[in-house]
Amino acid sequence: VKEGTSCLILQSGLPSNCWDDAMKCFCFTRNVADILSIGCTAYQARFGKEFKGHLVPFGAMLECMPLRESKVVKDHPLGPKTKKGIFMGYHCHPGGEWANDYYILDAEKLHHADETRACQPLRYRDIAVPDHFSFPVAQGRIQQPEDSVNEKVP
Repeated sequence: VKEGTSCLILQSGLPSNCWDDAMKCFCFTRNVADILSIGCTAYQARFGKEFKGHLVPFGAMLECMPLRESKVVKDHPLGPKTKKGIFMGYHCHPGGEWANDYYILDAEKLHHADETRACQPLRYRDIAVPDHFSFPVAQGRIQQPEDSVNEKVP
């Protein structure tokens, strides 16, 4: 788990203070993607059903649909209805069953934030998964707050 979490942090370009989100994402993804010797995933064995969500790499860029009350929908009635976000993981009920929501970090807020603590992932239900994933923080297209520069994994 430690090595997998380190790989996610490195691939995403996010600072090491995101280790808890990366670890949760790594563990959940292993539970829904890896086929066990019994012929199914750990998720299927526990809940008796397949995971129906999207498999998305930690730190990947996505388009997500905010809730109706959000500013994006109110900005302009004919404008875009989605926001760019950074995938941070899956929201689960107590016990580990997926709650049909994803944790997404607002890309624009991260880019303009003064400190890392100002950016918290929010829950989204509707996401658009691209054909090819990109990692904008690692690629330098999204700048991080100055307080996280010294916290990056070498």
